[in-house]
Amino acid sequence: MFGAILIWFYSFFHARNLRACEEEEFQSLEDDFIWSSIFAEKNIQISNPLVRKGLAWAFIVGGAVLLWDNFSSMLYRMIPDEFWNILAPFIQSVPEIAVAILIIYIGLRMIKGKKEELDRSC
Repeated sequence: MFGAILIWFYSFFHARNLRACEEEEFQSLEDDFIWSSIFAEKNIQISNPLVRKGLAWAFIVGGAVLLWDNFSSMLYRMIPDEFWNILAPFIQSVPEIAVAILIIYIGLRMIKGKKEELDRSC
């Protein structure tokens, strides 16, 4: 929550500063993502496609977990207590089931990839 408030304040004051710029200075500014100016000096680039793909999956899974957490707490407020006591075990086990399915899928992909590699070498 603190991060969202911090980003909101930064964007608010950044927009005010841009509005106060002279026309020539404003035209000379390059429109770019905010993190590119923050990380410009550090030059953070992920060139390894496997690491990039893994990081992307980590972000996707993390976002899905946060989304599910918010969705389930929203359902908790909307559903009466009698029904929630019945539904709660199912709703709370959905992330575990999703992670289990993801692990099985990754394992099957690894086996398939190894089989194709062995078939090519023979």
